[in-house]
Amino acid sequence: MKKRLGVTGPERLFIRIVGQQPGLTPREIARALRVHPSSVSVLIKRLESRCLIARGTNPSDARSFQLYLTPDGQRADALHVGTIEMVVREAVEAADPRHVHTAAKMLMAVAERLASRMGPTSSPGAARRRPGRSADRR
Repeated sequence: MKKRLGVTGPERLFIRIVGQQPGLTPREIARALRVHPSSVSVLIKRLESRCLIARGTNPSDARSFQLYLTPDGQRADALHVGTIEMVVREAVEAADPRHVHTAAKMLMAVAERLASRMGPTSSPGAARRRPGRSADRR
């Protein structure tokens, strides 16, 4: 996708989320993606430098900001050919409906188990930290 469309898979997902819900804060996006806020910060810097997203003021918290797609970001959001979601859609449409139903049930079971193990505020990296080591290595 990076070669053909100019964005990576994670960048595409970020753009799609901001396109669907303009005005989200970085913290809200991190929570939605279930990733550490620093991962979102890296994506914001990359996408901002390429003029695909822009910051706006957050009326409820002056210390934070909201994210919006720029016109170039809107064009990237509108792309469908050559995207990951198009490949998935084509595979689902070509599959036997029974197989799709079974796969959907399996993916839901995996998602539920992951959610129950991670908890509502846990980040994916938290489970990989070694016992006795501080998350903050200042």
